[in-house]
Amino acid sequence: MKLKFIPQNVEVEVTSDKSVLQIAQENNIHIKSVCKGVPSCAECRVHVAEGEHNLAPPSSTEMSLIGTGYFIDRRRLSCQMHCFGDVTVDLKEQVEKSDKVQGTKRPSGVAKNEYDPKESRAVMGNIIHEEAQNKADQAEKKANRRLFEEEKQRLLKMLRDQRKEREDAKKTRKPSSEDSN
Repeated sequence: MKLKFIPQNVEVEVTSDKSVLQIAQENNIHIKSVCKGVPSCAECRVHVAEGEHNLAPPSSTEMSLIGTGYFIDRRRLSCQMHCFGDVTVDLKEQVEKSDKVQGTKRPSGVAKNEYDPKESRAVMGNIIHEEAQNKADQAEKKANRRLFEEEKQRLLKMLRDQRKEREDAKKTRKPSSEDSN
């Protein structure tokens, strides 16, 4: 599987266990990410130029962050994209963001040595996202427990049925005392 970054014209071999953001970082390709892939900032949006069918559909968390942009221009969060085939990602928007950051003026009232526009002021592990994730984890555990119980009951019923069939088979095989007279 190959992942191609344009306009950089960089193509790399990928595996599905890493996100596009991770792959970009490993190959020294800058994609802005305030949350470092949590996902909570939506800064790592990229345009899928080709191979959208080789990506898993966006999760509900990703959809809540990107909104209708996904349906309009096929933009996705690179921290949530995992490739299952060849994909081409257009980073033009990321390059433009980087250019804007380099030309950013510091806010009024901030000392010259205190302001670095590249440095994030965001706190990693957004509390709202963590709470939502905890609720999602609890719901998943509850669903898994329910599925486990259903499977356990199905297997117990199957064992009871098999035991009954064996007992019935033994009864039909035993000659009755009346038949021997």
